[in-house]
Amino acid sequence: MRTGSCAWLLASLTAAAFAAANEPEFTPLFDGKTLNGWSCPEMKYWSVEDGAITARNTEPIQECYYLTWQGGQPADFELKAKFRIQGPREANSGIQFRSKVRADGFVEGYQADIAREPKYCGVLYDETPKRGLLAARGQRTVIDESGRRHVEQFADEAELFKKIDLDGWNEYHLIAHGQRIAAKINGESMWEVIDREKGRRGETPGVIALQLHVGPPMQVWFKDIRLKILTPRE
Repeated sequence: MRTGSCAWLLASLTAAAFAAANEPEFTPLFDGKTLNGWSCPEMKYWSVEDGAITARNTEPIQECYYLTWQGGQPADFELKAKFRIQGPREANSGIQFRSKVRADGFVEGYQADIAREPKYCGVLYDETPKRGLLAARGQRTVIDESGRRHVEQFADEAELFKKIDLDGWNEYHLIAHGQRIAAKINGESMWEVIDREKGRRGETPGVIALQLHVGPPMQVWFKDIRLKILTPRE
């Protein structure tokens, strides 16, 4: 390893330790050095580089690959994670939560989307069939028991996109508490959803996973991943 890389890694680990010390209620899910506690049926796409979980495909892939955290299936929590994505406009990834792993390895459930494409970057998508996009940037969506969606725009979608650095590091802050889920990127509120639909993911425990999306060659990095468990709502 080159000296510059060693210095970069040391700085990353120091930053992670500093963040943990200043957020004692959060538990790190990634040690900054190994993939211990994480699993994917195709581990060849996943590695650790310079203190970050790295997903990379050098040839186009025809299916999604998920790296799943093995430490539990939380329902009520806050999750913080820094991310970075490189590749063409089609490059796409995301953080799955309150999700389930199907027998074929596909992960269904809520996804905090990460993308080079403005339409998808920073939105809430549900990988469950027939659900799809639940909230675009700047939207507050209430889903009633029948599945009907009531949407209001609380902030400008294009202005929120400007808060995301497509060529650098960003931080997701996810909150899942009862039927309410919400997200911030770099401190800016991106979306909020109240999900009351029967038989869906609202209030349901589920896995946390990182996605490498089907598509062209791309690279995605994740670091400083940490979790805070919340008391369930009455």
